[in-house]
Amino acid sequence: MMIDQIVSEIRSRFPTIEKSSEGERIFFDNGAGSLVLGSAIEAEEIARTRSAPNRGGFYSESKVNEQFILDGRKAVADLLNAPNPYTIVQGDSASDLFFKLAYGLSAKLEPQDNVVSTSLEHYANITPYLDLQKKGRIKEVRLARLKMDDGVLDVDHLASLVDNHTKVVALSASSNLLGTKTPVKEVAKIAHRVGAYLVVDGVHHVPQGTVDVSDLDCDFLVFSGYKFFAPHGSYMYVKEQLFPEIQTFHVDPNATGKILPSSFELGTRDPAKFAAMRAVIDYLLWIYSRVHGGDSLSDLEKRRSKVLQDTMSLIEDYGRELTSVILYGDDNNTGLCDIPNVKLYGIIDKARLSERDCTVTFKLKNMNDAQVVEKLWTDYRITSRTGHFWNNTQDVYNIPSAVRVTLLHYNSKSEVSKFLRGVKKLAFSS
Repeated sequence: MMIDQIVSEIRSRFPTIEKSSEGERIFFDNGAGSLVLGSAIEAEEIARTRSAPNRGGFYSESKVNEQFILDGRKAVADLLNAPNPYTIVQGDSASDLFFKLAYGLSAKLEPQDNVVSTSLEHYANITPYLDLQKKGRIKEVRLARLKMDDGVLDVDHLASLVDNHTKVVALSASSNLLGTKTPVKEVAKIAHRVGAYLVVDGVHHVPQGTVDVSDLDCDFLVFSGYKFFAPHGSYMYVKEQLFPEIQTFHVDPNATGKILPSSFELGTRDPAKFAAMRAVIDYLLWIYSRVHGGDSLSDLEKRRSKVLQDTMSLIEDYGRELTSVILYGDDNNTGLCDIPNVKLYGIIDKARLSERDCTVTFKLKNMNDAQVVEKLWTDYRITSRTGHFWNNTQDVYNIPSAVRVTLLHYNSKSEVSKFLRGVKKLAFSS
């Protein structure tokens, strides 16, 4: 059994999958934030009720608070195959953590140093370093180019930019504009050869595929809860031995960077967000059990990290199937690659779908982007998005806006068929 065979069951776990307050619709705007899992909503409500008092007390409600937080850290650690829960930091947003991290690393930077990033990045993983450059804390930020024909990172160019003064390499696991994946493991080797930190933006990729921080050997990796079927909030993996190297802020005047992971977490954590994330992880175990059968959820818990890697691999495979239908169509529908007046960005080679996530960005030559998004909604009840996606690839391509759709594993091939029929009609309209 594969994901495609249980999509209807998966969809039943998301309360707003079929309709919102505005009625029935197809949700393809997942790049801006996923739908929230029903059991995550329930877990959040239970945690808010049962753990309202702060942690640190000797009574049960306070202890429950602590347990929700620890269970959530353990769940995220297993998702990423991190060595232990104390390598997981929680923040308000991915941008919040990127900025805190950059400023925390600034204590290790000298005016002659540089930071290397890429032309595929969301601004949140570049802007903090540009700010450090403006303040004279580093000499420059260097951007590795992409290959214009397919939007793939030019790794050789990135390697040529890294030198003995490079202290940070900042890289997206996949582009939130093109869906293009990057060779994180290869870049980690390039960064570590000169002793630089590798900071990975996993926001767009984590909901769509496997992430194994131990195998990738990245130093930091950040993702967002609200793009991973949970409420708002963010999470960051930090190599445990690096905590003491980061200058952080503390309420306790006697605190040191050795306090894990609270050295990054100002103020009281919200146990309900951790509870919701734990519910998402339990849901992924449920998917594994439905696909493979046999083991109970309690048995799967005992080898949770491996099960989660396998589950996300299944989800990644299904994402490739959806991407294939979007680009090349099916027996009854023409894919975007063959619809007249469609301009596509990123990888479209059928043999290279493993190099991309299920995010497709395009323009119609006969209609402006805002009209396309509006028509998809008003005529076909399909959500999509246009404008600037806070990604510097748009600056490279000189496209102030485009139309973007991002699909996740709860989207169906029948929904893609409706989308293709809608785009085809729009492409032939005057």
